[in-house]
Amino acid sequence: MQGIREFWRRFFGPNRDRGLRGGVDPHESPAKSPATTRVGGSSSTPTPVCVIVGLGNPGARYAATRHNIGFRVVELLAERHGGEWHDEPQLDARICTIDIESESCVLAQPRSFMNRSGSVALALLERWSELDPASDLLIIYDDLDLPTGRLRLRPEGGGGGHRGIGDILDALDSKEIARLRVGVGRPDGRKEVIDWVLEPFSAEEESLVLPDLLDRAADAVEMTIREGLSKAMGQFNQIS
Repeated sequence: MQGIREFWRRFFGPNRDRGLRGGVDPHESPAKSPATTRVGGSSSTPTPVCVIVGLGNPGARYAATRHNIGFRVVELLAERHGGEWHDEPQLDARICTIDIESESCVLAQPRSFMNRSGSVALALLERWSELDPASDLLIIYDDLDLPTGRLRLRPEGGGGGHRGIGDILDALDSKEIARLRVGVGRPDGRKEVIDWVLEPFSAEEESLVLPDLLDRAADAVEMTIREGLSKAMGQFNQIS
């Protein structure tokens, strides 16, 4: 494999269009073995190509809420690729390693609450210090400004009032963080936003909207890994 940063710069870097249009260049050097990193006294573990963080709140109380859609997307990715979750107390996260098209990716769910997601993202990047947040990190979270069922991939941007992504941008001191925004819609004027995002989807949404939405969100992540962010944006940012 080429260096980790070089691989993902084909997705996010200044020359991103080249890699996204053509995928992997057949004329590039043969793949090399992935780098490894050692944490504490533990045995070395492979450095992933990317870290994919789904945002949400821990605990059964929040599992089915709109605010936890990021958790549900990474859980589906783990299920699709046969990953096994385990707790990492040093990271304050639950993580899972999967391969997408032979590329090793770490999925993560912060175990802290949403507005403290930044410390978890920072700990993940400190563990795998070869990774660059501008090119090797993808955050998945709920978005009130998108109707339920819509997706938006972006290579960078502000927090848009979302406390989870906002805390990550602050912790990493950068807006150049790729993200997949998953639409959950806004409530009508009779309900507060905080109540809306912390309540479960309706039974109708769970049966008629969520299965397709989660599948498309997982598909969008997989295409980003396989073919790059620009191509995935072109397909999944269209009106659903």
